[in-house]
Amino acid sequence: MADGEQFDIRRVDGGLTVVVEGDLPPLPGPLARRVDDIWAAAVAGASLYDGDLLSVDRIEGDRIVGRWTTYRRFLAQRRDPTLRAELSVRPLAASGAVRCRDGWLFGLRGATTEQSPSEWELAPAGGVDRTSLADDGIVDLRRQLYSEFIEELGPAPFAEAVRSAVPFVVVDDVARS
Repeated sequence: MADGEQFDIRRVDGGLTVVVEGDLPPLPGPLARRVDDIWAAAVAGASLYDGDLLSVDRIEGDRIVGRWTTYRRFLAQRRDPTLRAELSVRPLAASGAVRCRDGWLFGLRGATTEQSPSEWELAPAGGVDRTSLADDGIVDLRRQLYSEFIEELGPAPFAEAVRSAVPFVVVDDVARS
C-alpha cells in the first residue's frame, strides 16, 4: 500500500447492488478546458482510451450508487490532485479472485499503465463501464468480470468453468475520495 492510502473495507453479507443514477453533469468551460489540456498532454505518445467509467456517489450498506463519467476526468484528477474537489471522481472497479487447480490467478500490470504500473493484481480486474449495465438498470458485476477476463486473458470457456461468483467485500479508497 502506498503512502497516504486508506481503505474502508466492508464485508458484503447479502447481495451487492450497484445502481446508476445517470451521468455526472457537464463541466463548466474553464474546468472542461483544463481537463482537455491534461488529457491532450497525457495521450501525446501514450496509448490511452477515454472510455466510460462508473464514479461512486455513495455506499449504503450493500448498495453502491454511482453516475457515469469519462476516464479523462479521472486521469485529470490523478494528474492534478487540486482538481479532486471539483471533479469528485471515485471510480468503481471490480476484481475477481479466481482460484484454479494450480492456485490463485494474478496478473502483472503493464509498465505503462496509469495506475500501479508493473504491479501484481488479482485477475480479472478493471473499471466498471457501461457494458456491465443490465436491462433493468442495475450493474451486473459478473458480466464486468467476464468482460475483463476475456480482455486480459483471451477468449476461454470462462462462463462454463465458474462454479460461483459471489461479491464478498467492498473496498473504498477513502484517501482518494
